[in-house]
Amino acid sequence: MFNKSSIRTIGIDVHKDTYALSTYCPDTDSFIGEITTASESKMVINYVRKLQKESGPNVTIITGYEAGPTGFGLQRGLLKAGIECKVMAPTTIYEKKGGNRVKTDRGDARKLSKALHWGAFKEVVPLSPEDEATRDYIRNAR
Repeated sequence: MFNKSSIRTIGIDVHKDTYALSTYCPDTDSFIGEITTASESKMVINYVRKLQKESGPNVTIITGYEAGPTGFGLQRGLLKAGIECKVMAPTTIYEKKGGNRVKTDRGDARKLSKALHWGAFKEVVPLSPEDEATRDYIRNAR
């Protein structure tokens, strides 16, 4: 089991054109390195590599995002680069009672990074590229 303070969790609010990233740092109970970038796996990989270099070898980094219409390509890209990535079921992610009145990409990324840290979500089983292509074909045939 990991020491919770030796983990950095990166929440990724995923959209078609952009990704908002926020890293939760439990040592200080704060968010660091918040950025918005183009929606490309390589941009997230570069962000994680920079964080790994700054954090040192004893810090585990876990990334995650909500399952949605953008699919599992980001997860596949991160896993291929050796970066742990969880895809979270949106309806299972813990949220404070009363909800969030002002919804922003940065706020969503923060919520995801804290949910990752505390394990307050259920993970989605990713589709294979073939199954994902079939799903997309069926959706577009309607």
